[in-house]
Amino acid sequence: MDRLGFEPSKAGLSSSIQVVEALRINTNLIATGSPLFNFSTGEYEVNSGRNNIANALAKVFTDPQTFAQTGNLARTVATLANYASTFVGLVATETLATQADAAYQIELAGSLAMKEARLSGVDQDEELAQMILFQQSYAAAAKSFTAAKEMLDMLLSIV
Repeated sequence: MDRLGFEPSKAGLSSSIQVVEALRINTNLIATGSPLFNFSTGEYEVNSGRNNIANALAKVFTDPQTFAQTGNLARTVATLANYASTFVGLVATETLATQADAAYQIELAGSLAMKEARLSGVDQDEELAQMILFQQSYAAAAKSFTAAKEMLDMLLSIV
């Protein structure tokens, strides 16, 4: 495996992942804010008490957003949840319309095939019935010829 450049799988590695002991002891070490630039020191610092990242993320979901027109969805101002439900509703409506169109097309194709068969003058049931009649007529004619041949052979043998 080394020659091919493969390394052994580390699939079981996730079971050994642990939280650093210092964070277990003092949860205040977990950054809950965002990095802010400190102009006096010239460095970025984490503001641990503001949790502005979580608030900004919540604001995206609760504040109205402007969504441009796309496909059959008109330009609108709505919350992300309302826009998503509108989008799902539109997809469901278009899916039902597409299924109805497909069913109509299948029905139309079947109807056209039946009309074409009627116009072409070929009725398979009638053709099969005619073929059976011809087969029976042929068999009857063959028996007649066989009977006539036997009678002729008998007459010739008498003479």
